[in-house]
Amino acid sequence: MAYTARDIAEFIGGQLKGDGSVEIKGISGITDAKAGEITFIDSPKLKDRLGRTKASCIITSFDIKETDKPLIKCDNPLLAMVKIINKMFPYKVSYPKGIDKSASVGKNVKLGKNVAIGANSVIGDDVTI
Repeated sequence: MAYTARDIAEFIGGQLKGDGSVEIKGISGITDAKAGEITFIDSPKLKDRLGRTKASCIITSFDIKETDKPLIKCDNPLLAMVKIINKMFPYKVSYPKGIDKSASVGKNVKLGKNVAIGANSVIGDDVTI
C-alpha cells in the first residue's frame, strides 16, 4: 500500500517540508533506499548522505536543513520510523491449525474447538484439551 509524504507526516505528527504528494511504497536505509521509499537520518553527522540517497522522502530531526527531497521533521526520527514500519508492514500473528504430523496423541483424547497441537507435542491417553 502506498502513502503520501503528507499522510506519513500527519500520522507521526511531523512537520513536512517539501512536496507532500510524493508516494511512498517502501522503507529502506539511507544508503540502500530507492525512489518510492522513505528513509531516516537520526544524527546530524549523517547529513552529508542527504544529497546521495535515492529515497523519495526523509524523516529527520529539526537540526537538518532543507534538501531537494521532501523532509518530515520530528523530535525522534527513529521512533517515527518504527511507527511507519508498523503501519506499512503490520505484524500478523498466525497460529498453527490442527495437529502437527510429528505430534503424538494418545487414545481417547478429546480436543476442543480450534485447538492446535504443535510439532513434537505429546498428549497422553484420556486427555481433554
